[in-house]
Parts: sequence; C-alpha cells; structure tokens
Amino acid sequence: MYPFFYKKLIFPVYHYLKRDNVMKLLKELRETQWKSLDEIHNIQRIKLKKLLIYAYKNVPYYRRFIGKNKLLPDTLGKYDNFRKLPILSKDIIRENMDELVSTNLSGNRLYKNSTSGSTGDNLFFYTDKRSIIHRKALKIVNQEWMDFHLGERTVSLWGAPMDLSKARSLRGRIHGFVTKNLLLSSYDLSPEIMDMYIRHIKKFKPKLFVSYPGPLEVFAGYIKEEGISFPTIKSIITSAEQLFNHQRTLFEDVFKAEVFNRYGCREVGDIAQECSHHCGLHVNANRVFVEILDDYDNPAPPGVIGELYITDLDNYGMPMIRYQIGDRASWSEKIECSCGRGFPILAEIEGRSMDVIKTPSNKKLGGTFWTILLKTRPGIKQFQILQEDINGIIIYYLPDKTFDKQSLKYFEQKIKKKCGDDFNVTFIQKDKISKTTSGKNRFIISKC
Repeated sequence: MYPFFYKKLIFPVYHYLKRDNVMKLLKELRETQWKSLDEIHNIQRIKLKKLLIYAYKNVPYYRRFIGKNKLLPDTLGKYDNFRKLPILSKDIIRENMDELVSTNLSGNRLYKNSTSGSTGDNLFFYTDKRSIIHRKALKIVNQEWMDFHLGERTVSLWGAPMDLSKARSLRGRIHGFVTKNLLLSSYDLSPEIMDMYIRHIKKFKPKLFVSYPGPLEVFAGYIKEEGISFPTIKSIITSAEQLFNHQRTLFEDVFKAEVFNRYGCREVGDIAQECSHHCGLHVNANRVFVEILDDYDNPAPPGVIGELYITDLDNYGMPMIRYQIGDRASWSEKIECSCGRGFPILAEIEGRSMDVIKTPSNKKLGGTFWTILLKTRPGIKQFQILQEDINGIIIYYLPDKTFDKQSLKYFEQKIKKKCGDDFNVTFIQKDKISKTTSGKNRFIISKC
C-alpha cells in the first residue's frame, strides 16, 4: 500500500512543489530507453554539442583551449574534433578548479562534492542542480529494470563517510524513513555488528539490497555459515567495486535473489547497469558519453580492454568533459540486447587501471586473473595483493578452516608460469585485511 501512496502522491507532490522537473525527466528517460541505438546516438550528439558550445562560452579552461587551437565551437559535436579536446584528469581538476567552473550559473546552483579517496587522493569537484536532478531521475529508471519501484524498501551496505554522515543527520533520518531506505555501514563487519545488521534487515524487510561487492561477500559468507535467509530480498545491486563471478554466484546462492551489476562514480553518477537479461551493462547514453581508448589513444574496438573516459552531458556548472575516470573496460561485441533497449553495451569493467599487476616482460594482469586463481583451491577467505616494484608481489591472505599450505606452492607456480620464473611471490598471513576509509575492499594495490 505504501509504495502506491508514495509513487502516486508523496513523490510527485514533493517534486511539483520543488519545481525541479524530475517528473518530466522521468517520462523522457522512460521513453528514450526504448529508442534505437542510432536515435540515442543522435540525442547524445545534440546534448554533447550543446554542452561544448556552453563550455566554450562560459568555462575559462575550455574557452582558452578551444580558442588557442582555433576549433570552431559549432564543429565540436563531430567526434574527430571532440577528440582534440584535452583529457581531464584528477590532477588537472585540482590545478584548474576555478577555471573549470562556469561563469554563468544563473540559478543553476553549485554543490561541492568529493570522491571517497580510496587511494588517499580524494578529489573535490562541483556538481550543479541540473545534473543532480538528472542523476536522481536516471537512478529511478535504472532500478525499474529490476522490477523495483518508488516507495519499495531498500537496504544499503555502504561506506562513503559523506553518505553515512548525511544519513545520520535529522534530515537524513527523515529522508530514509519517507523513502524507505536503510543505510548500514560497511566499514566494520565484525560478527557482533553483522548480527545486529541481520536483526535490522529482518525487521525492515527490504526488497532491494545495494552494496559494494567486497563487504557483501563478507556478509554473505557469514549469513551462509549461520544458515540465515532474507526471503523479502528479490534483487541485489553491486556497485563501486569490480564484481567477480565467484561473488555473483555466492550472492545468488545465499540471498536467492537476482544480482545486477551497476557501474558509476561520484563525479558523474551512474554510468551503466545490467538489465534483467544480463547481456552486459547498458550505458546510460542519454546522460553520459563514454569513450574507451586503447594504449595509443585510439577508440578501442569491441572486445578490447582500454581506458575509460566519461563526459557528463548534464553538468553545466563544472563540465566534466573527457574525464579520465581511472578504470578499464571493453565494449560488447553484442550490438543489441533482447530487452529492447537501444543503449550501447559494455562487456566488462576491469576495475581501476592503476590496480593492475605489471611484470618485467610488460604483461598486465587485472583483478579477474587473481580472483580466479586464488579461488581455484579452497582455504583463502580474503586476500590483497601489493606490488611495490616491477619485480614481484606480496599476497596478504586470511585463511579459513580448510586452508592447506600446499596451496601456496600451487599458486606460486601458476603465478611464475604467467609472470616469469624471476617474478618474486611472497605470501603473508594476516588476521585482518584493512578496508579503505569508505569501507571498500581493494584487492590489488600497485605502487609501480
């Protein structure tokens, strides 16, 4: 009863009084998703051209570059000219913050934001009112892909300090009560804390569970051991970390729920998500423009892993154009999904480009290689790989009851076969593997 009441009355009345166009945007996004790929690309080109002309006129950093390179603003919508624009890195944002903010806001209020700083280098930036409204509407539509609707109950096992702080404020508690969203911290997952979370979840009866994959793996392992079930949970969204196949299998087995992988970041919002057909991640191309470039900065063909660059098509207050997000991904060779949505499809998100193990022979091994290898034998509950130089790695691990030291010899042989006989492999047993300040698990830390 409450979801119907919330969807038909509370939500539309609230946004009508705010006059923020969320209801209009929802209608547009629900319709746009069913257009053909060509039609969606056309919408994207129009929005991109409009953003670039605005940036030329109102953002000093882009006005200076475009003028210096004698690029005609009207032609920037063409991809060849668009590619002449500079890559926007985190360092460039830090060094040019004032020049990246629009000089013409005219009622489009700016909100200061920051990344959670999983590597210790958190980034401050601005999102504008326009962009926040678009993000909110898009999130609702993406959640509808899993048959989850406004007013239904969500539990989030999350850890970003700013989100937890907001949720614990008076306004946050009221918002959580009205929207039926229960936020639990992923940072401390001791047995005592997890027992408390189990009680909260059973009482709350959520339909949707949202979490980082790493902490959810710990929680799922615990409730499996305890023989606990949550029959009300029908869908799980994993986000903010790479989702590995063994984690998906575990979540589906423990929760008896369908897992949906979502990819996004705080800087630009939700970028892509799986639908119920699980053919890859549909890029929200009506809100973002995604590039995948190979090692030579050329567009990567389908199936080839490359660096991800994102343009937020709706943030006019501080345009994020060709933003180097720091992750690697590949386009799917599948052009269409049987769900009927026309969005382009990402086949794989490999994770942070800096968290790749490198060898003296210039091989690059991302997270998937290591998680598959270290799951081929039972006994390791958790691990973290540290590379301080090109010649080797340290593998920190938490053993479980089935651990056999002979497995370490097996892993070492497999690693040396892949990385070379002179590649040093050191195993160190730990009682606890530290999370980031935002409660995430970092499987690989490369200092190379």
